[in-house]
Amino acid sequence: MTKEEIIKYLCLEPVEHIFILAKGKIIFHKVGDVSSVEVLDNDLILAKDNELWHNHPGGFPFSTSDVLNTINANAKGMTLVTPYYIYNITRPFGGWKLDILSFQEDYNKLDSWANEETDKLVLKNIVSREEADMEKNHYIWLALFNKYDVKYSRKSIKSSF
Repeated sequence: MTKEEIIKYLCLEPVEHIFILAKGKIIFHKVGDVSSVEVLDNDLILAKDNELWHNHPGGFPFSTSDVLNTINANAKGMTLVTPYYIYNITRPFGGWKLDILSFQEDYNKLDSWANEETDKLVLKNIVSREEADMEKNHYIWLALFNKYDVKYSRKSIKSSF
């Protein structure tokens, strides 16, 4: 499968998948359920210096475990496909030089603040709870990845075809 074929496949799948690609070729594929795919430490050994590809059928951006698995495996990066967007993180030049504990603390602080802000939007009926949560997570990642010099992007799935 080409990367474009993987994107087309993942954006339509009703369950979660994870692929590991080495030099553009699939070397690992695992299927989960509607809300998760179990990834074991032994699976992640294959991700070192390779690309992780994953999907979230519900449309949500990266989870903290997605990001931490990518960092801990020392993967080149992760591409996350949803029905709406394609998200991507890329390992910084020189490696993932960040303290996991500080990273998680920063995430928790931003999450708390963002929850308060999105609650206001939901109460005013500006957005639904689901829309607010999706955007909230995107903006948390935007801020965190900027702080830690991680290349992050979000692209509309419609512009990919």
